[in-house]
Amino acid sequence: NEKFRRDLNIVWGCVEKVLNHSHAWIRLASCRLFGLLFSAWKVDEVVDASATDLNYFEKDVYDKVSFLSFVFCRQLDAKQLSEEHGDQIVRNLLFLAEVMLQVEKREAAESAEGPGIRNFADMIGRVSKVARKEAGNSPNESLKRNLILKWIGALAVKVDKETLSHYLISLLKPVMRELSDKTPIKDSEQLKLLSQEVCDVIKDLVGKETFSE
Repeated sequence: NEKFRRDLNIVWGCVEKVLNHSHAWIRLASCRLFGLLFSAWKVDEVVDASATDLNYFEKDVYDKVSFLSFVFCRQLDAKQLSEEHGDQIVRNLLFLAEVMLQVEKREAAESAEGPGIRNFADMIGRVSKVARKEAGNSPNESLKRNLILKWIGALAVKVDKETLSHYLISLLKPVMRELSDKTPIKDSEQLKLLSQEVCDVIKDLVGKETFSE
């Protein structure tokens, strides 16, 4: 009912406020809660959400998706990050990326001016920056780069060939950086193996000719 929806919106607003909390366990808990929220929605349902409705995602949906993608990228960049937390961030960012891409596609088809979350390229840029930062500042750590490679691989499988081809260069940058890195660091072989697997998946999906270009 309406009161229940309003109460839930208040709860989710409170969860939003602790996404950037200084304590890692609180960030993890809030990240998990949003994972549960995302699992209850289909991408199309979020894209079709109306600003006049009362559900959490149907109120200022564009601003929420943009804000949440930014915050989860910040969580990924945190000094204290467990593998469990990182895996949940990857799942959350994967859902948000799909929403962003659907919105971009719809607005391109309609040639309409809409609110500004058409920034999937910015999400790729933020994720890639996290990978570069770990490689440069903490080369013997590989958790974040492993997570980012998994995100790229999972996203490549979910999107269509046209979309993947459009963002191909940006998505491949973190992958090719690991493949070309000759620095003898801990877990370097594991990173290279995962990078090669992601690279092969993308090549198969877009085709050798597009990949080579």
